[in-house]
Amino acid sequence: MKTRLLGLVATSALLLSSAAQAVPCGWYGVEPSSQCQNGVGVLDSQAILNANNYFGSSNWQFLDRVDTSGDRSNRDYWRVVGALRGLPQGGFTLATGIWDQYWKLAVALKGPGAYAQDNTGTEVNWSLYMLPRGTNLYEWVYGATRSGVLRNLFAITLYGMTRPTSIAEPLTVFLMLTGVAGVVLLARRRDRGAIAIRG
Repeated sequence: MKTRLLGLVATSALLLSSAAQAVPCGWYGVEPSSQCQNGVGVLDSQAILNANNYFGSSNWQFLDRVDTSGDRSNRDYWRVVGALRGLPQGGFTLATGIWDQYWKLAVALKGPGAYAQDNTGTEVNWSLYMLPRGTNLYEWVYGATRSGVLRNLFAITLYGMTRPTSIAEPLTVFLMLTGVAGVVLLARRRDRGAIAIRG
């Protein structure tokens, strides 16, 4: 028991002293994460992420949400610890192979609301964290007060983005069709030449 408590204190101290991003961005958060963006409105959703171009993208897909209502993590995507009980900290492990399926992944932490670090007086109810590609093991600490008091988490949500399919440019299509037409014409000329020689 004593070892667990010391480990919990050490983890909290490490996250407090590091550059971990938080809720709102700048107060703890998901570690590791490559970017953080504070949320608009009370609750995150696929529609809100796409309408507001979070991290410069408008094709985010909702994958799974774990919250205190009893929703357990979908093992096809991840395994979340702590969020189901509304704890102020926990972790999650992404499913093996998820990075093969999704080009980008992001996690939203939702809590009771706090004021942004920039002192604008804007209340932030959730924040979105971009996950670094290839990493599968993460920790989160929900910290939403300037005094460092941890706040309980309401929900943690996973969003993904599949690799965008490239659309061929008109010039590329034109050149490809011209090449095909050229091959067809050459084949016809050869056939005509062979017929003329036989005749």
